[in-house]
Amino acid sequence: MSAEDNDVVALEIVYSVGWQSATSITLFLVAGALFILFVINERVISSDQRRQAPLFPWRFLLNRAWLGVLITSFLSGIPHNTLTITLPQRFQIVEGETPLRAGERLIPFNFFIAIGSILANIIAMKTKLPPIYLLFTGGVLESIGVGLLSILPSLGPIPGTVYLYEILAGIGLGFIWGLVLTIPPSIGEERDKDIAGGAIFQTRVFGGAIGLSIASSVLNSYLKSHLGNTVGSLNSLLANPTTTLASLSQAERDKVLTAFAAGYSVDAKIMAGFYAGQILSIALLWKRPQIALKGIGGSDEAKNEGKGILSNRVPPNMDSEQAVKDKGHV
Repeated sequence: MSAEDNDVVALEIVYSVGWQSATSITLFLVAGALFILFVINERVISSDQRRQAPLFPWRFLLNRAWLGVLITSFLSGIPHNTLTITLPQRFQIVEGETPLRAGERLIPFNFFIAIGSILANIIAMKTKLPPIYLLFTGGVLESIGVGLLSILPSLGPIPGTVYLYEILAGIGLGFIWGLVLTIPPSIGEERDKDIAGGAIFQTRVFGGAIGLSIASSVLNSYLKSHLGNTVGSLNSLLANPTTTLASLSQAERDKVLTAFAAGYSVDAKIMAGFYAGQILSIALLWKRPQIALKGIGGSDEAKNEGKGILSNRVPPNMDSEQAVKDKGHV
């Protein structure tokens, strides 16, 4: 967590103090050192001789499928947090919406994340389709939805199709989130079942924090390079854009709004790239035969075990007296 905090702070302030400043370099170095110490600590306590349970077992990194799940979870958190913040900001600043109305316009995205999660598990259960194909589908839908969000017009009202783009991105993300939590029992060890969910959530949160910092740094740097001396104080604009815009002339306001819209589009393109990168991490789960969700379809061992259990039971058409006699002969 300390490494994450230092990394996030460094990305947040780098646009104002510069990459080569002592503050940025120190924060990045501290974050790197803390991360290395965390990895070493988890490697040591992952030893079978240690009674202490690791938070992030070293064996996760040696399991290709587990590594794919963790990277996919990390990459899914980056665009989600960013879109949850930047889309309402765009609605408020570029279109002049109230905070409440801007939040309402984000509902399709978050609502269909839940719908996508439910759909993915229903499809997997009903069709017994290997989850990797549904994960690929989710990755493609995410990339298309966020990619379309990056080409919204710079000025003028945003078309109603923005909700369709949100729905596509939401369903795709729901597919990812709904399946990465159900795959670990099929690829991991029994002793890791208690920490699997925590590891997935932590990587997602870490990705979300990193993504939001990247988006903020990119937007601020973009505005700084494109607005120049258009506004008296760029810091005031970034801190309170609505109030600052009201004090500008119409020409200056149009230039600032165009810069904001273009900056948000750049952020969306970067997020679409992260979603596309998920397809590569999902490919780490590829194997022959494909991984099946535990309890859906079932492995041969489970089926044989079930047959063995059933064979020891009394057949339903045998009365209790006959069953007792048979047991006596045995």
